[in-house]
Amino acid sequence: MEFKKGDIIKGLPNNAYGITNEDMTRAKVLKTYGKEMDIEVLEHKYPSHIGETFDVLNSDKRFSLIKAFKPTRQEVLDMPIGSKIIIDADSHNVFIKVGADDWCNDDGDHLSESDIYENLTISHYIFDGSNIVSIEKPTYDEFYNREESVKEMTIAEIEKELGHRVKVIKEDK
Repeated sequence: MEFKKGDIIKGLPNNAYGITNEDMTRAKVLKTYGKEMDIEVLEHKYPSHIGETFDVLNSDKRFSLIKAFKPTRQEVLDMPIGSKIIIDADSHNVFIKVGADDWCNDDGDHLSESDIYENLTISHYIFDGSNIVSIEKPTYDEFYNREESVKEMTIAEIEKELGHRVKVIKEDK
């Protein structure tokens, strides 16, 4: 089992870590990446460690789950455009947030804020009673940026690039 962001975990005995072993009775997973995760100590046998963060292996051999993270309805509604929710319906179960209060699937069905209940079930004439089973925030990769980068150069480098000497003069404005 791999832990996810927001999960509450505790340290296991003999896990090869000094502070995040069984003395750590509660921690929150802040971030996961690859086989590692960042955690924040919430409760510890030695209170001086509360609030400390650690980069540790994401392993159920070193930690056990106390409580799996489940977002609130408001957190789902506040997600950015491009976020994805997956419900347990048989088909057309992936909805993408396309507006402030509009989620759409590939069949053109729409969910609105009023269709999502506090317990993350769906109230919709087609998908009534379905549960949200997965939520993904969008990741954005910048592939175009109109801003031109500025290259710093010495006078000697400019002369070499141009192929001739340069005399710097004051520009009148």
